[in-house]
Amino acid sequence: MDQEGNHDKVYGEDRTKGISLTFPYRITCTINENICVADILNNQYGRVVMLGKDDMINTYSGHPVINTEDKPFTPTGLTTTPADNAIVADAENYALHILNSSGNLITYISTKDKGILQNPYSIGHTMAGHFFMLYLGTSCQLGSIDNGKLYKLNLTGC
Repeated sequence: MDQEGNHDKVYGEDRTKGISLTFPYRITCTINENICVADILNNQYGRVVMLGKDDMINTYSGHPVINTEDKPFTPTGLTTTPADNAIVADAENYALHILNSSGNLITYISTKDKGILQNPYSIGHTMAGHFFMLYLGTSCQLGSIDNGKLYKLNLTGC
């Protein structure tokens, strides 16, 4: 929005450019000004839409090694890194998907393999000198006696 309150750009209005969003749940930007949107399609399925200045660059809907029909891609948290990558929390699969600035999977991290046994739900970060500190909020299954937790992870190379 500019100083007069006018829209600078509206994404999703012109479907001829391939941009269509359902429920843009989380939004962040990369250093090169791409917009990364966690878009929820329905109660189970989601995707990450990577937008450039004028059109859609890519849509990421999970990876077959991580996501299945029984455990679909469910992006619940989203942040970007100084290396211009996006980290996506996938609650249903206990995973962090690391995408490049074009929205393609670089790698993934199993949070269960890191000892995080609750669903990764929210995500944020800060820089501590040259170190990238990732904060991961977890949620519990309904009816669980456990409480959600906040984890601090030191990631390198992201």
